[in-house]
Amino acid sequence: MSLTRRTLAGLIALAPTRAWASEGPLVAAASDLTGALPVIVERFRRAGGGPVRLTFGSSGALTRQIEAGAPFEVFLSAEASLARRLVASGRAEGPGRVYGQGRLVLFARKGSRVRPAGGSAELVRALKDGRIRRMAIANPDHAPYGRAAREALTALGVWTLAEPRLVLGDSAAQ
Repeated sequence: MSLTRRTLAGLIALAPTRAWASEGPLVAAASDLTGALPVIVERFRRAGGGPVRLTFGSSGALTRQIEAGAPFEVFLSAEASLARRLVASGRAEGPGRVYGQGRLVLFARKGSRVRPAGGSAELVRALKDGRIRRMAIANPDHAPYGRAAREALTALGVWTLAEPRLVLGDSAAQ
């Protein structure tokens, strides 16, 4: 997977359609930011920056909403190509700015027979020997982290083993 697809593409100021309301700008953000962004917004507000309204979802779903006319003023995407798509379609001012880099992480519930510290080799062994009965990833059809997970599992040669065991979330946060 290319570095561009793994990076968070961000802070794309959408083409202004209206002045910011008194309640602050409406920000669409990738679900992987649900932990960090509210903290950042609260610090911004306390520093005198004013209110900011947040909505979270998969980058793909948010992109489709923007293309349909959703009134977001800022879009924080988990995939650079989606931000570029909005710029190319005239829905956003470009070129945007990369503000971070996402990483896939393997973890297991407490008591699992899968040892995440073993990394991808452990994942492959656990899929092959049947220790993994269910595995959750974001939906690859619209979530960048889901596509990244599918690409990683494909590169490891275990996508066909993993696919029937998958439980798909709408986003990385789910």
